[in-house]
Amino acid sequence: KKKSSFLITAHSGAEGTAPNSLTFIDTAAESGADGVELDLRISRDERLLFSHDPECDSLGVNRLPVSRTDFATLRKEGGIEGAELLMDRALGHGLYLNIDLKDGNALPVLRSYLKRKGALGRTLITGLHFRDVADMKREREGLNILLGLDYEFEGLSDREIGRLLKRGAAFAAGNGCLGLNLEQRFLSRDHINELGDERPLISLWTVNNDRELAGALSLRADMITTNIPARARVLKREVVAESQNMCYPVP
Repeated sequence: KKKSSFLITAHSGAEGTAPNSLTFIDTAAESGADGVELDLRISRDERLLFSHDPECDSLGVNRLPVSRTDFATLRKEGGIEGAELLMDRALGHGLYLNIDLKDGNALPVLRSYLKRKGALGRTLITGLHFRDVADMKREREGLNILLGLDYEFEGLSDREIGRLLKRGAAFAAGNGCLGLNLEQRFLSRDHINELGDERPLISLWTVNNDRELAGALSLRADMITTNIPARARVLKREVVAESQNMCYPVP
């Protein structure tokens, strides 16, 4: 059996906080999460910032397109803080960074920041799919990539999902990716078992209740992303303690 520490990533905005905010990061640390998920974009003047959507609300009538607006305007009108401030806070708490890359143009700037902070090994990059990984070999050098199969499963049969998982695992291994980032609701234990003992790291999203957490443990996931990290930590201990078939060490 594959041992795992079953890491808990706080989804951006977890525990009812504002997404991509300092309050979110502080709350995630207090909840016992191991890491935080943040949605990365880049401004017109190449400043990193966190925003789930390609546009952000402003004090005026119009929404601001993040990639076509200078950072000073985004901060003044949209209330967006620079990404470095938030990442510094998360790293200071001892959290790992799970960066959901919303704009590929941000990757070289992010990589420079992480190298400067000595945080390459404490960061995971999600949001990259087959073509992104193939096209961004230079930009992603030295980064821990989780290949995204986020929306690839929609409409597929169980057999087709199994084949896609095997293709993703082989592609990830052949292209230097750390593992796979998967939407849990499409997966079964058989799907994961078919990958064999040499399967890549498995990250599941978004795990938000007792049933889903038990399912993630059953799937032998290595990490989850959740909106309820405090509850997930409690349930993780309960499920692991009660199961005689799991081999997950509880930190």
